[in-house]
Amino acid sequence: MEILFYGLAFLFLAVGMWFGVHFIVTRRIKNNIRELIDALDHFGESNYNLNIRSKDEIGALAESFKKTGGRIKKQTDELIEREQRLEHFNKATFDGIVLHENGIPILINQAMWNMTGYSEKEIMKMNVYNIFQERHSGTGFKIPLRPYTYETQAIKKDGSKIFVEVQESAIEYEGKMVKASVIRDITKRVLVEKQLREERLMRLSWVIDGQEIERQRLARELHDGLGQSLIALKLKLENVEVDSDKNQKKLDDLRKLFNKTIDEIRRISYDLMPAGLYEFGIINALRNLCKDTAEHTNINIEFEADKNLKNEKLSEKCCMYLYRITQEAMNNSVKHAEASLISVNILKIENFIVLSIADNGKGFKFEATYKYVGNGLYNMRERVNMLSGTFEVNSEVGHGTEVIVKLPINS
Repeated sequence: MEILFYGLAFLFLAVGMWFGVHFIVTRRIKNNIRELIDALDHFGESNYNLNIRSKDEIGALAESFKKTGGRIKKQTDELIEREQRLEHFNKATFDGIVLHENGIPILINQAMWNMTGYSEKEIMKMNVYNIFQERHSGTGFKIPLRPYTYETQAIKKDGSKIFVEVQESAIEYEGKMVKASVIRDITKRVLVEKQLREERLMRLSWVIDGQEIERQRLARELHDGLGQSLIALKLKLENVEVDSDKNQKKLDDLRKLFNKTIDEIRRISYDLMPAGLYEFGIINALRNLCKDTAEHTNINIEFEADKNLKNEKLSEKCCMYLYRITQEAMNNSVKHAEASLISVNILKIENFIVLSIADNGKGFKFEATYKYVGNGLYNMRERVNMLSGTFEVNSEVGHGTEVIVKLPINS
């Protein structure tokens, strides 16, 4: 009986100790699990510090989570830093950048909507070529084979226009080729270039107009000074009487020489300042120029003028520049082309004056690399530029040369 009692007591003690140990272990595990759950909640909030000191499987699991959290934190910090750099570059970039497919935007940067005045949502619903005009590279492909650049105008949201330089290239995006357009605002540059060009033309105009004034002065000096003196000498020669045939022949020869000299001075004076250019118009002046040139060179010169031009009142500068261009082109044909025929035509086409001077001479190989090397061609082109016109030269070896000038009537 006593043995049974001690056996039962030992059993109850063992069971109690087992429950006590089980309770302690369970509580400890439960606390570790609760700490792990709380730590994982903070883990989701980017707090990767898991302070679990357990050495069991839960502690190992926590340590694994802690290492994983460290790696995630490092990658997250790198991503945040990269996003900050990209955001900084995005805000600091003044060039608009847009990825698009057939003009439909895929991605755009902040500079694009800052430049155009549209919001990001508005641009994403638009065709980008409604903002800036597309220029093809000439390759024939929708996606350019290599980057190319062109200048055009962009239309802002308020309807105003800016000058832009567009560089387009093909890039791969999400497994397909799309266009990447970089748009740079070059309005300030274009305006500065325009001002420089206008200033250059103004200075050149002063030079050329100064030359015309000096030509007028020389023409008056030749006509009113030297020309009148020679005429006076000629009149005196006419009154000279000689007593022998030999002296009479010498006198006749001297008179002929004086007549040629007077004619030459008149011709030079007319070349310097064509008489009646402003009084009788450009058509009459060009007709006389063609007639005089034909008489002195024995070259057949055909002249044709539009009757409608007679009613147009052109500025003095326009008349003078048209005359000088024709004079220079004809001189080139006479001196260099070995031509037998020169055709001069002046027409009115819509609101433009079109002047063409063509010859059937030997021509020359005309290339852009030396298009305006000669002073004659250069002077003609600059006169046309000052009147906001266009200047074109067509020439081939053995097929003659043609100069075409197109000027707005109100120039």
